[in-house]
Amino acid sequence: MSPTLLDINKDMAMSPLFLGASAFLLLAYVIRTILYRPQKLDFPTVGSPNDANFAAALIEGSSKYPTTPFIIPTNPPTLIMPLGTHEEVRNLPEDKVSFSQEVTRMFHGKYTGIGNDSPAIIKTVKTDLTRHVASTVDALQDEMRYALDKEFGTCEDWTKVVLYEKLLKVVALLSGRVFVGRPLSRSEAWVKSSIQFTMDCVMASESVDKYPAWVRYFAVSFLPEIRRVTQHKAEAADLLRPVIEGCIRRFKEGKGAESQGGDEFDDEQGTFVSWIMKWTDEKNRENPFVLAENQLNLSFAAIHTTTMATAHMLFDLASHPEFIEPLREEIEQVIAEDGYDVDGSGMKNIKKQSFPKFKKLDSFLKESQRFNPPALTSRNWTPPSTFSPFRYASLRTAPGNESKYQFVTTSKESMNFGHGNHACPGRFFAGTEIKVVMVELLRRWDVRLIGDEQGVGGERPGNSVYDTTISPNPFAELEFRRRRV
Repeated sequence: MSPTLLDINKDMAMSPLFLGASAFLLLAYVIRTILYRPQKLDFPTVGSPNDANFAAALIEGSSKYPTTPFIIPTNPPTLIMPLGTHEEVRNLPEDKVSFSQEVTRMFHGKYTGIGNDSPAIIKTVKTDLTRHVASTVDALQDEMRYALDKEFGTCEDWTKVVLYEKLLKVVALLSGRVFVGRPLSRSEAWVKSSIQFTMDCVMASESVDKYPAWVRYFAVSFLPEIRRVTQHKAEAADLLRPVIEGCIRRFKEGKGAESQGGDEFDDEQGTFVSWIMKWTDEKNRENPFVLAENQLNLSFAAIHTTTMATAHMLFDLASHPEFIEPLREEIEQVIAEDGYDVDGSGMKNIKKQSFPKFKKLDSFLKESQRFNPPALTSRNWTPPSTFSPFRYASLRTAPGNESKYQFVTTSKESMNFGHGNHACPGRFFAGTEIKVVMVELLRRWDVRLIGDEQGVGGERPGNSVYDTTISPNPFAELEFRRRRV
C-alpha cells in the first residue's frame, strides 16, 4: 500500500533537516525580537493611540511639559523635545540623529529604496545644484510658461481647477527641466512616473506595514505595490538610458561635468544627470537602474513637497485677495528695473540676480508656511495668530536683519526645512522654484475662491491632518482666469 500524503508530511515533519530548519527560524525570530525590541522611554505620554491626528495632544503636551520631553503615541512613538534643546540636536552628527534613517524606516527603504543612503544625490544637491540655483531661473521661467499653457489652457473666463492635481504636473515639469532636461522632462511617461512613484511608495509602505517584521522578507516580493515601485525604476531606467549615453559621450569628449566652469547652468538635457554621475561610485556610474533610482528618489523628495507648499500659498492668497495687488506691484517694479525681453513677444524674463528683491513675496511664502507647516511636530502647531504675510519683510528692514527671516532661512523658530546639520539641502532650489511659479501665476492669472465673485476672500479650504503630518486638501478647487491686461 502506497504511503498517503499525510504519512509523507508526518515523516517530513519529523526529519532532522526539517526540525533543524524550524528550530533555526524560531531561534532567529526570538533573537531578533529581543535585539530589536523598542526601548521604553521614561517620559510622559500625551494622547491616545486611537487618535486620527495628534494636534490636540501636541498642544496639551506643550502646555503641560514646556521644558521637558514628552511622547505622543504614534506608531512607533514620537518623542517631542523641548525647544531649548535645539542647539544640541541641530549639531548632532548623522550617526546620532538621522532624518534619512527615519525616512528609510517610514517607507521601508529596504524594499522600496526610499531613504537608502544616496551620497551622490546629497553631494549633487549640496554642491552642484546649490551653486547653480540662480542660473536655473531662465530655464524655470521658460518651463513655467509652457506648463501653464499646457495645464491651465486658455481659461478666458473663471474656470474651476483642482489645484493640487494641476500643480503636481506643473512642478513635475519644472523639476524635470532641471533634473533631466528636455525633451525627456516633457515626456508624458517621465512626468507620470515622477509623480506616481511617490504615491506608489506610500502605498507600498502601507502594504508592508500589514506584515510582522519577521515575515516581510518572504512576503514583500509578492506584493503588487512593491512590484509597481520596481516597475517605475525599470521604466525610468529605459527612459534615462539615452541621456546617460549622451553624458558618457560628452565625458569622453572632455565636455563632462568637470569641464563646466563658472556658476552658469547649462540648460541642455543631461546636465544634472552628469553631476550625479560625477559623484556616483565608479562601478555604478553608468548603471541606468541605479541612476534612475536616484532620479526617482529625488522626485520623491522634491515634487510633492514643493507642490504642497505652493498649494498652501495659493489657497492663502485666494483667502486673502487684498494682498494680491501689493505682490503684483512688487513684481512689476522688479521687472521695470531688471526685466528683459527674451523672444520679442513683450513677455519679459526676470534676471537671476533680481529674485532677492522679492521681499514681500518671500515674506508671504514664509508666513503661509508658518500657518501650514508640513508637520505638526515643527513646533508651529500651536494656534497661530493673525495672518500677516509681510511681517518678515518688515523685520528685514531693521539694520542687521537684511539676510534674516527669509523663506529658506532656518532657525529655532523656523524649522520647516530642518535646522543645522539636518537642514534640507534642496531648500534653495525649492524656494527659487516656488517663487518662479508664484511670479508667473500672479503676472498672468487671476485666482479666487470658488464663487467669490466680489473678490473679498473668505475661509480657505481646510488642510488634511493625519498622524503628525499636514497637507493641503488634494481635491480642493480654486477658480482661475487668464488676466486681461
